[in-house]
Amino acid sequence: LQCSFCGDGISYPNKFCRAFLDQLPIGDYDVEWQPDWAKPYFYDNVFKYNDICYILEADGNLHPSDKNEFGVSLDERKMVDDIKNQLAQEHNITVIRIDCRESDCEYIKNSILDSELNNIFDLNSIDWIKCDEKAQKTMVKMACDLYMSGVKSTEEISKRLKVGRGAIIRYLKK
Repeated sequence: LQCSFCGDGISYPNKFCRAFLDQLPIGDYDVEWQPDWAKPYFYDNVFKYNDICYILEADGNLHPSDKNEFGVSLDERKMVDDIKNQLAQEHNITVIRIDCRESDCEYIKNSILDSELNNIFDLNSIDWIKCDEKAQKTMVKMACDLYMSGVKSTEEISKRLKVGRGAIIRYLKK
């Protein structure tokens, strides 16, 4: 959502990828991961499977003349991605980049199916509609729904939604 009141600041592709990861047999995963060796950079998602560490990056749309919300151009974004790839490689972590130029269920689904993830996992049981539905929801409402259902701990809501505790507090204040 683009609404400054109910928007949560998390892109559709990132929510879609998180909903996708929720359905994989990987256990827990981290979002917006920033190990000391990667600072000032962070990775969208990191998970382990069969003792191998993977990073899943949702690469969005950025035209050559465009700058993202942080004022970063396409050339700068490519340079940062190359640095992040190199850093991950130096730490024996496999980076999987998903083409998310379109915030569309079928587009991202096909990008995932065309990625290395399809060689690692059996993706036949993935509920792609569930990924789309979760990606369309605002974390603001989800946090409020959890709170109103009796989960009063911002730390617990943070864990369940995989969003920082500070963001949960902001969502609840909204």
